[in-house]
Amino acid sequence: MTKNADVFHQEKAEIFLEGLKATPYQQIDDTGARVNGDNHYTQILCNPYYAAYFTVPNKSRENILDVLLCGKEKMYCFNNEAFDLMETFNVSRIWTEKLSSVKNKIFSDAEMRRKLDYLFSVNGYKTTKKKVLEACAIAAYHQSTDIPVVTFLLSDDARQFKQIAYHHALCWIHDGRNYKKLRPIVPYHKEKLEAFLDRYWDFYGELCEFRENPDSEIAKQLSTKFDQVFSTITGGIVN
Repeated sequence: MTKNADVFHQEKAEIFLEGLKATPYQQIDDTGARVNGDNHYTQILCNPYYAAYFTVPNKSRENILDVLLCGKEKMYCFNNEAFDLMETFNVSRIWTEKLSSVKNKIFSDAEMRRKLDYLFSVNGYKTTKKKVLEACAIAAYHQSTDIPVVTFLLSDDARQFKQIAYHHALCWIHDGRNYKKLRPIVPYHKEKLEAFLDRYWDFYGELCEFRENPDSEIAKQLSTKFDQVFSTITGGIVN
């Protein structure tokens, strides 16, 4: 089963590439996996036309990018987007100013790690170094022209999936978990939450029906209703 499998690896790579081209969005999730007695994670990517599985050693944005690069070498770009991402990842201004000397430059994986090993030679900045690597890798991925770049990534709210694509969407079930976590004490607030959840799940049911029987007029109605549901004012007291 494990010998002479190159033809199957090639077929999988081709299916994955065509799957990325098939829709502007991709769904992703992961699950634990054991490899030779060690903990790994299997990343599942899919849309209505395919599903592909990739086992990686840990959960990180860089490993997700390695999968999405379709075997291409990972590059690192210090463009404006990279610096914006560093700010989003809470990299301190001290470090972004030090990195400004390489702005608009692109590095290979080996070059980037040598550069950062030198810059972060002081102990205690492992997390900052990781954030810089992630920011520059994402920025370079978004500049790719030889592979399909995912525009919308649909996943749960796990950290490693955030910022990978320009648009990050949660599935309805995962979004609903945010409301389930609310534990109001005041009876009035309980009633407000229950009323909202009723509207929330009723609307989800309408979306499911629309998926089975799409209609342009109903789409307009659902769009309006979406805005109404998610602009709900819950009646909290404002000081």
